[in-house]
Formats: sequence, structure tokens, C-alpha cells
Amino acid sequence: MKKITQIRHNLFHFAFDLVNHKSIGSLLPQALKLVFTLTLPIILTSCLEKSGNDQVSSGTLGLELKIMSGNNQDGDPNRLYSESLTVMVQDASGDAVKDIEVEFFEISSKGAYVTNASGKTNSSGQVSTDVRAPTSHGASIIIGARIRNSSTGVEFNLSTSDTPEGGRFKVTSTNSGTEMAGDAFGFKVELVGETGGLLDYNGTVTTQWLIDTQESWGKVAPSVLPATYDCVFIGGVCDIPAIVTLTDAENITYIYMGDGVEGFQDVFAQPIIVQKNVAEKVVVVKNAPGGPAAGAEVLADEILNTDMAMFKIYGAITDKAGNYITDVGSVTWTSDRKEITNNLVDNGDGSADFTPAKTIPFPTRGKIFADVAPYPQGSSGNLAIDPGAPAEILMIPSDSNYTRTAGEYMKFRLEVRDANNNLVGQNNTNQGYTGAINVKLEFADYLSDDEVAGGVVPEVMLPSADGAPEYSRYDF
Repeated sequence: MKKITQIRHNLFHFAFDLVNHKSIGSLLPQALKLVFTLTLPIILTSCLEKSGNDQVSSGTLGLELKIMSGNNQDGDPNRLYSESLTVMVQDASGDAVKDIEVEFFEISSKGAYVTNASGKTNSSGQVSTDVRAPTSHGASIIIGARIRNSSTGVEFNLSTSDTPEGGRFKVTSTNSGTEMAGDAFGFKVELVGETGGLLDYNGTVTTQWLIDTQESWGKVAPSVLPATYDCVFIGGVCDIPAIVTLTDAENITYIYMGDGVEGFQDVFAQPIIVQKNVAEKVVVVKNAPGGPAAGAEVLADEILNTDMAMFKIYGAITDKAGNYITDVGSVTWTSDRKEITNNLVDNGDGSADFTPAKTIPFPTRGKIFADVAPYPQGSSGNLAIDPGAPAEILMIPSDSNYTRTAGEYMKFRLEVRDANNNLVGQNNTNQGYTGAINVKLEFADYLSDDEVAGGVVPEVMLPSADGAPEYSRYDF
């Protein structure tokens, strides 16, 4: 307030001196002199206050932005630049100004990532951000820094390293292209020139991978590299640790690897042979003995139902990755559910007959276990057994008493049952049977006196449309 008061005072004297100047004052009437003298300071002071307030409120009044560090850096693709981008906010006198918000953003649209989009200056008037370079080589990047709500800003010029000319990838697995199922291995990735010599390249390349493989016959999934992997090259070599495990020994695995359209020459359909490992565990098999070549399938997680016919199961030995080794001639079969145990018949030759006749109440599931010495116990997957299609409706007295006193009403419920007398209730795909069924209730035989035999019929109480009970007579 002190500065503004002083400015007003100076402006007033300037106006007063102006109108009293000999060469100008003599030309103005006295009344006009007075109006001009009073009005000019008010106009000038009003304009000064409005402009000053806007600049102060936006934090830009006399402020400058200066680059302190991080400019003109060259870095590896998809890596943080080694030096942070730092700016200083200072006033017209060059003094640092704290608590001023500064925004950082990319201008060049090359895919760089600014880690700190905005921040306030510290006591030294400085604020910083880190920047991750885009994924491509040879890129030029411009990062802007600007005082918020103002046009005061600066630009940082960054770049990414160039691709060595004539470079291509060479990929070798730990055991030179032949790996054991279930054993982890890694890769050596080399950058070589047109003649096959190793390029002296140091830097990080974001590589893209596709390992074309599948789970084993025994349903054991592989573990592969992610779709993108940052490969750190030292002297043209990147060593990837043993983080890959393949399981399918029945088919050839193929490797596809590169770093994008503008990068090095890619690796295309490089084969890896997966060999079976040693015999290690027992699995439960359906359809047939003899492994995958005979059409046998491992009994994995399945939803069965009581309308299904009996089917045979077998025991087989696999390696740790689930590749078929051999059948077994003797198996001890058990289960953790009586609904399975009571319908499982051991044939004494390494096979058993299983009939899913009884439901396992939703959402519970059961397993079939196979014991074969000297291996650890094997098992099927989790088996759900749902009810079959509706086959009959039972009339069940609410008190389960099927002997009734003549003339007294009874309550009962109707139950929908499948062909194996399982309640068609909730299963693994819906809430059980829902729908309308025409029902005719008949007494196959009952004792009655002459009056009943002469024409009195039983009454059935049914709900009416409005929910109140009503009585309807039916012929039984």
C-alpha cells in the first residue's frame, strides 16, 4: 500500500505541474485546468491498480523463468534422463521467488513421460521434474516449463540415442535352443552387424517379445517374458536371467522378438525344442489310456451333471511340467466327497468306472485322488456335479408325515427331481429349476368310510392371484 500511495502522490504532482506549465497552462481555461488536475491522477491510478492486481493474482508480475539444469540431454529410449529438468523463478532484481507454481509438459508429442506435471518453487525459487524418454531411437523432444496462468516459460531440448546402422538382434537361450520342460532358463541377446560381428553398443532398448507356446498336456501353464522387456546392453550384449519356463514338450516353441518398426532387425520364428523331464507325478485321465496320442485327456476342473453316463478314468505318470510319460497298472482310488466315492468302482487294472449320479451341493466341489507308489498322490481337478433335467415332481408333507387324520388340512411342498432323485436346485450356471409345470395330484389308494366313498373328495388349498388362500376342488 505504501508503494501505490507514493505513485499516486507523484502522479498528482506531475498533473499539477503539467497544467501550470507556462506554455500549456496559458492556453487552458481556469476551469479546465481544475478538472484536468483532479481527473488525470484518478484515471492513471485506477488503470495502475487494475493491471497490477491481475498480475499479482496470477503470480506473473515481473517474474522470470530460468533453466538451471537438464537441458540438451541425450538418453536411451524408454529410460529416465540422468539429470532432472530444473528451473528457477526470479523477480526483476534476479532474486529467487518461492511458492510459485510451475507446469511441465511435452511440446513435441513424441511420447515422453513427464513425472512431475506441476510443482511449487522451494526457498531457492527452484522446482524440478524427471522425464522418461520415448521408446524410439533418434527422437528429438521438447519439454516446456511455464509459470501457471501466464505465458512466461522456457523450453528444454532433449533427444534419444541413434540406432547403430546395420544392427540386428541375435537371441540364444541358456541351453542353445533345447530346454527341459519345467526348468527355468534365460536368454542372451546380442546386437550384431551385417557381418555377424558384435556391435559395441551400450544402452537400454525396450524390446518386444512373443513366445508362441501353450500349456502342457497335464494342464501346466508356461511362464514367459512380458510383452515388453527393457534390455540393458553392455558392449552389445543383454543378459536376461532365468525367468522363462516352458512346459509343452509335444510342440515346438517359437520366439518372435524386436524393438519396433524403426529399430534393429527383428528375430522371427526362432524355434526352441522342449524336452520331457523325468517322471515325477500322477494325474487322473479320462477317455482312454495311452496319453495324448491316444486321445486321453487329463481330468481337470469340470462341471458334470447327473444325466451323464458312466465314464472310465485312468492313472498316468507325467514329468513335473505335465508331459505324459506312461500309464500305470495299479491305482488306489479315493475322493473327498461321498457323492463321488459311492459311485466310483475300482477295476483293479489302473482304471475305475465313475458315474456322476449324485449331486454335490452348489458351490461345493470334489476331487478324485489317485495313489501310485512311489509318487506323491495325484488328483483330478475340482469337480462339480449338477442335477440333471427335471424328471418328476414329488409331493412332500411339510412335517414329513405321510399318515394323515381324515378331515384335517395338511401343508405340503412340491419338489422337482431329476432321474436320479436329486433335487433340481441351484447349480453352477443358474439358480435351479424355474418355471410352471402342470401338476395333477392323485391318491393311488386311501382308506375311507362310506360317506367319502359315496362322493366326498379331498380339498386342496391353493394361493389366489392376490395372495390370499382359496379352496379349489380337484378330482384325484
